[in-house]
Amino acid sequence: MAKHYVLAIVLLTLFLSGCFESTTPTSTSTSTSIPKAGFTTYTDASGFYQIDFPTSWKKYVPPKNTEHLASFSDPNAYLSVGIKIYVNQYSTITLDDYTQDQIAYVTGYLQSKIIEQAKTTLSGYPAYRITYSSTAVPYSISIWTVNGNKVYRIDYQGPETDLDMANYVISSFKVLN
Repeated sequence: MAKHYVLAIVLLTLFLSGCFESTTPTSTSTSTSIPKAGFTTYTDASGFYQIDFPTSWKKYVPPKNTEHLASFSDPNAYLSVGIKIYVNQYSTITLDDYTQDQIAYVTGYLQSKIIEQAKTTLSGYPAYRITYSSTAVPYSISIWTVNGNKVYRIDYQGPETDLDMANYVISSFKVLN
């Protein structure tokens, strides 16, 4: 009888531990509850990635050999609002090395102030995310991950009020190759 009681307590504990989320934050999350309705899925012609973007936005795919692979922007926005996708290949690169380079670029060359920075994930891979502002662009997010010798980076520029939409677009990003 005592064995059944102990077994019941163990099973109840395991069940209850799976029903509640931990309240200890470990990293920044980019998930949001915006439904996919109103979004279009774009798959990169090179097969590197896939991402959802608002259907009302314009897609721009520049000629090859440019700095970014695609950008998506709101044609009705008063200020520039949009997302850019970068995929860069390196002979060798680590997430920590790229993170140091990006932070130096944002704070040095762009003369921006970092508002928030955290380790996170992007398409299931370890990633790093910074939120920053400057006099030219009041609110920006950059998030990147390394997969093999490729760095995948997403940049968002726009108002903080569009953060749910930006987080949805970022969370929809999938590394394909």
